[in-house]
Amino acid sequence: MTSVQIPQVRKKARLELISAGPPMGLLKFNVDSAASGSSGGGNLRDGKGLIKVMFSKSIGIDDFNFNYRRSLY
Repeated sequence: MTSVQIPQVRKKARLELISAGPPMGLLKFNVDSAASGSSGGGNLRDGKGLIKVMFSKSIGIDDFNFNYRRSLY
């Protein structure tokens, strides 16, 4: 009979990021883009983290860098 050793798999530690909001009276602008979906979008949040404006746009070009820049216009 042959013995088989199964290596132990370590769970990767999860990194939790906490986004700091902008100072009161200012807005934080977040933008994201996806090449596979050919779309981009973003939002504006206030100092309390409340979304004031959301936007998205279908661009139709499968290039991440182009989509990221284009989602701003």
